[in-house]
Amino acid sequence: MATERIRRTTRRGRAAARERAEEAQYARRMHRNERAKHRRSALYALARSEARRRDRLRSREWAWRREIERRSRASDLIERVTRVAPHLLSTESLPTLHLLLTVEKRWGWMRPIEEWTPEGRSQRRQRDSLIRYLLLDSPVPAFLQPALTRMDDTWTHPAIAIGRGKSLVKHRAALGFPPATRPVIRHFLESTAEWTPWQAYRRAQVLAAGGSEAWADRFARSRLGAATGYEERWAGALAWFVRICDRFPAYLLDRWIAFVTHHFAENPRWSLAGRPPGEVSRQLRNFEAAERRRRAEVAFGTVYSRSSLRGGPVVVTDAE
Repeated sequence: MATERIRRTTRRGRAAARERAEEAQYARRMHRNERAKHRRSALYALARSEARRRDRLRSREWAWRREIERRSRASDLIERVTRVAPHLLSTESLPTLHLLLTVEKRWGWMRPIEEWTPEGRSQRRQRDSLIRYLLLDSPVPAFLQPALTRMDDTWTHPAIAIGRGKSLVKHRAALGFPPATRPVIRHFLESTAEWTPWQAYRRAQVLAAGGSEAWADRFARSRLGAATGYEERWAGALAWFVRICDRFPAYLLDRWIAFVTHHFAENPRWSLAGRPPGEVSRQLRNFEAAERRRRAEVAFGTVYSRSSLRGGPVVVTDAE
């Protein structure tokens, strides 16, 4: 009898072990399939984004070629480049050629193109030597040099003006430089190559308002480290923030930026000037609650408000 019980228990144990092994194998197979599905989705998304990027490049290339052909000095530039550095006529260098001809129409070149001789053998070094020869007379800060390879509506003209020895303080309006005071421009020009032009400008705003290096770096790495619009109003908002930053948690910075951006877009006259920090904190909490409710409505449909009826105990009795 005992032997039969042991045999039966052993059979049941082996069956249970086989069942657990099959379940584990099924779970591993499903996990591999799920990973393969996510990998395929990522590859498809990458392929789609690459196709869109190629389409944008094709349209830009067509626009650049059309603009280059319309410029008066285009034939002289192309003739000289074809003779001494023909690989600069590739698609990658079209933005630079377009920039050179655009600047020539507005300010003119510093030196005659017929006398240009390329420096170095690589395409990048020859392109940089062409830019320096035609546009610049003095060095440009390292963080602004990328703006010299293609036309940037905000930073290309200031970079060229610096390279020609002009003062940003005197010519900032004509150059399209964002709103800035002398301290902002001074801190801006002292920026290092680790920052993009917009990040350097945002750091300069915070430092000129009296903010610390830590807060300046946080703002530069936030969503304000790119063009956002409302630049004149952001100058006042940053000055207000610097005054209360010692009482503001750093982890709330992105939420505060979203809150201010929302109000800038909704109300052209809205400003932080004269608002106490407590009032702004309360408005920030209300704004986040409204945003959570909006996201819930998008994800789950209608979200019902809390009932006005007060809860009470529920008594269950046996039915007779």
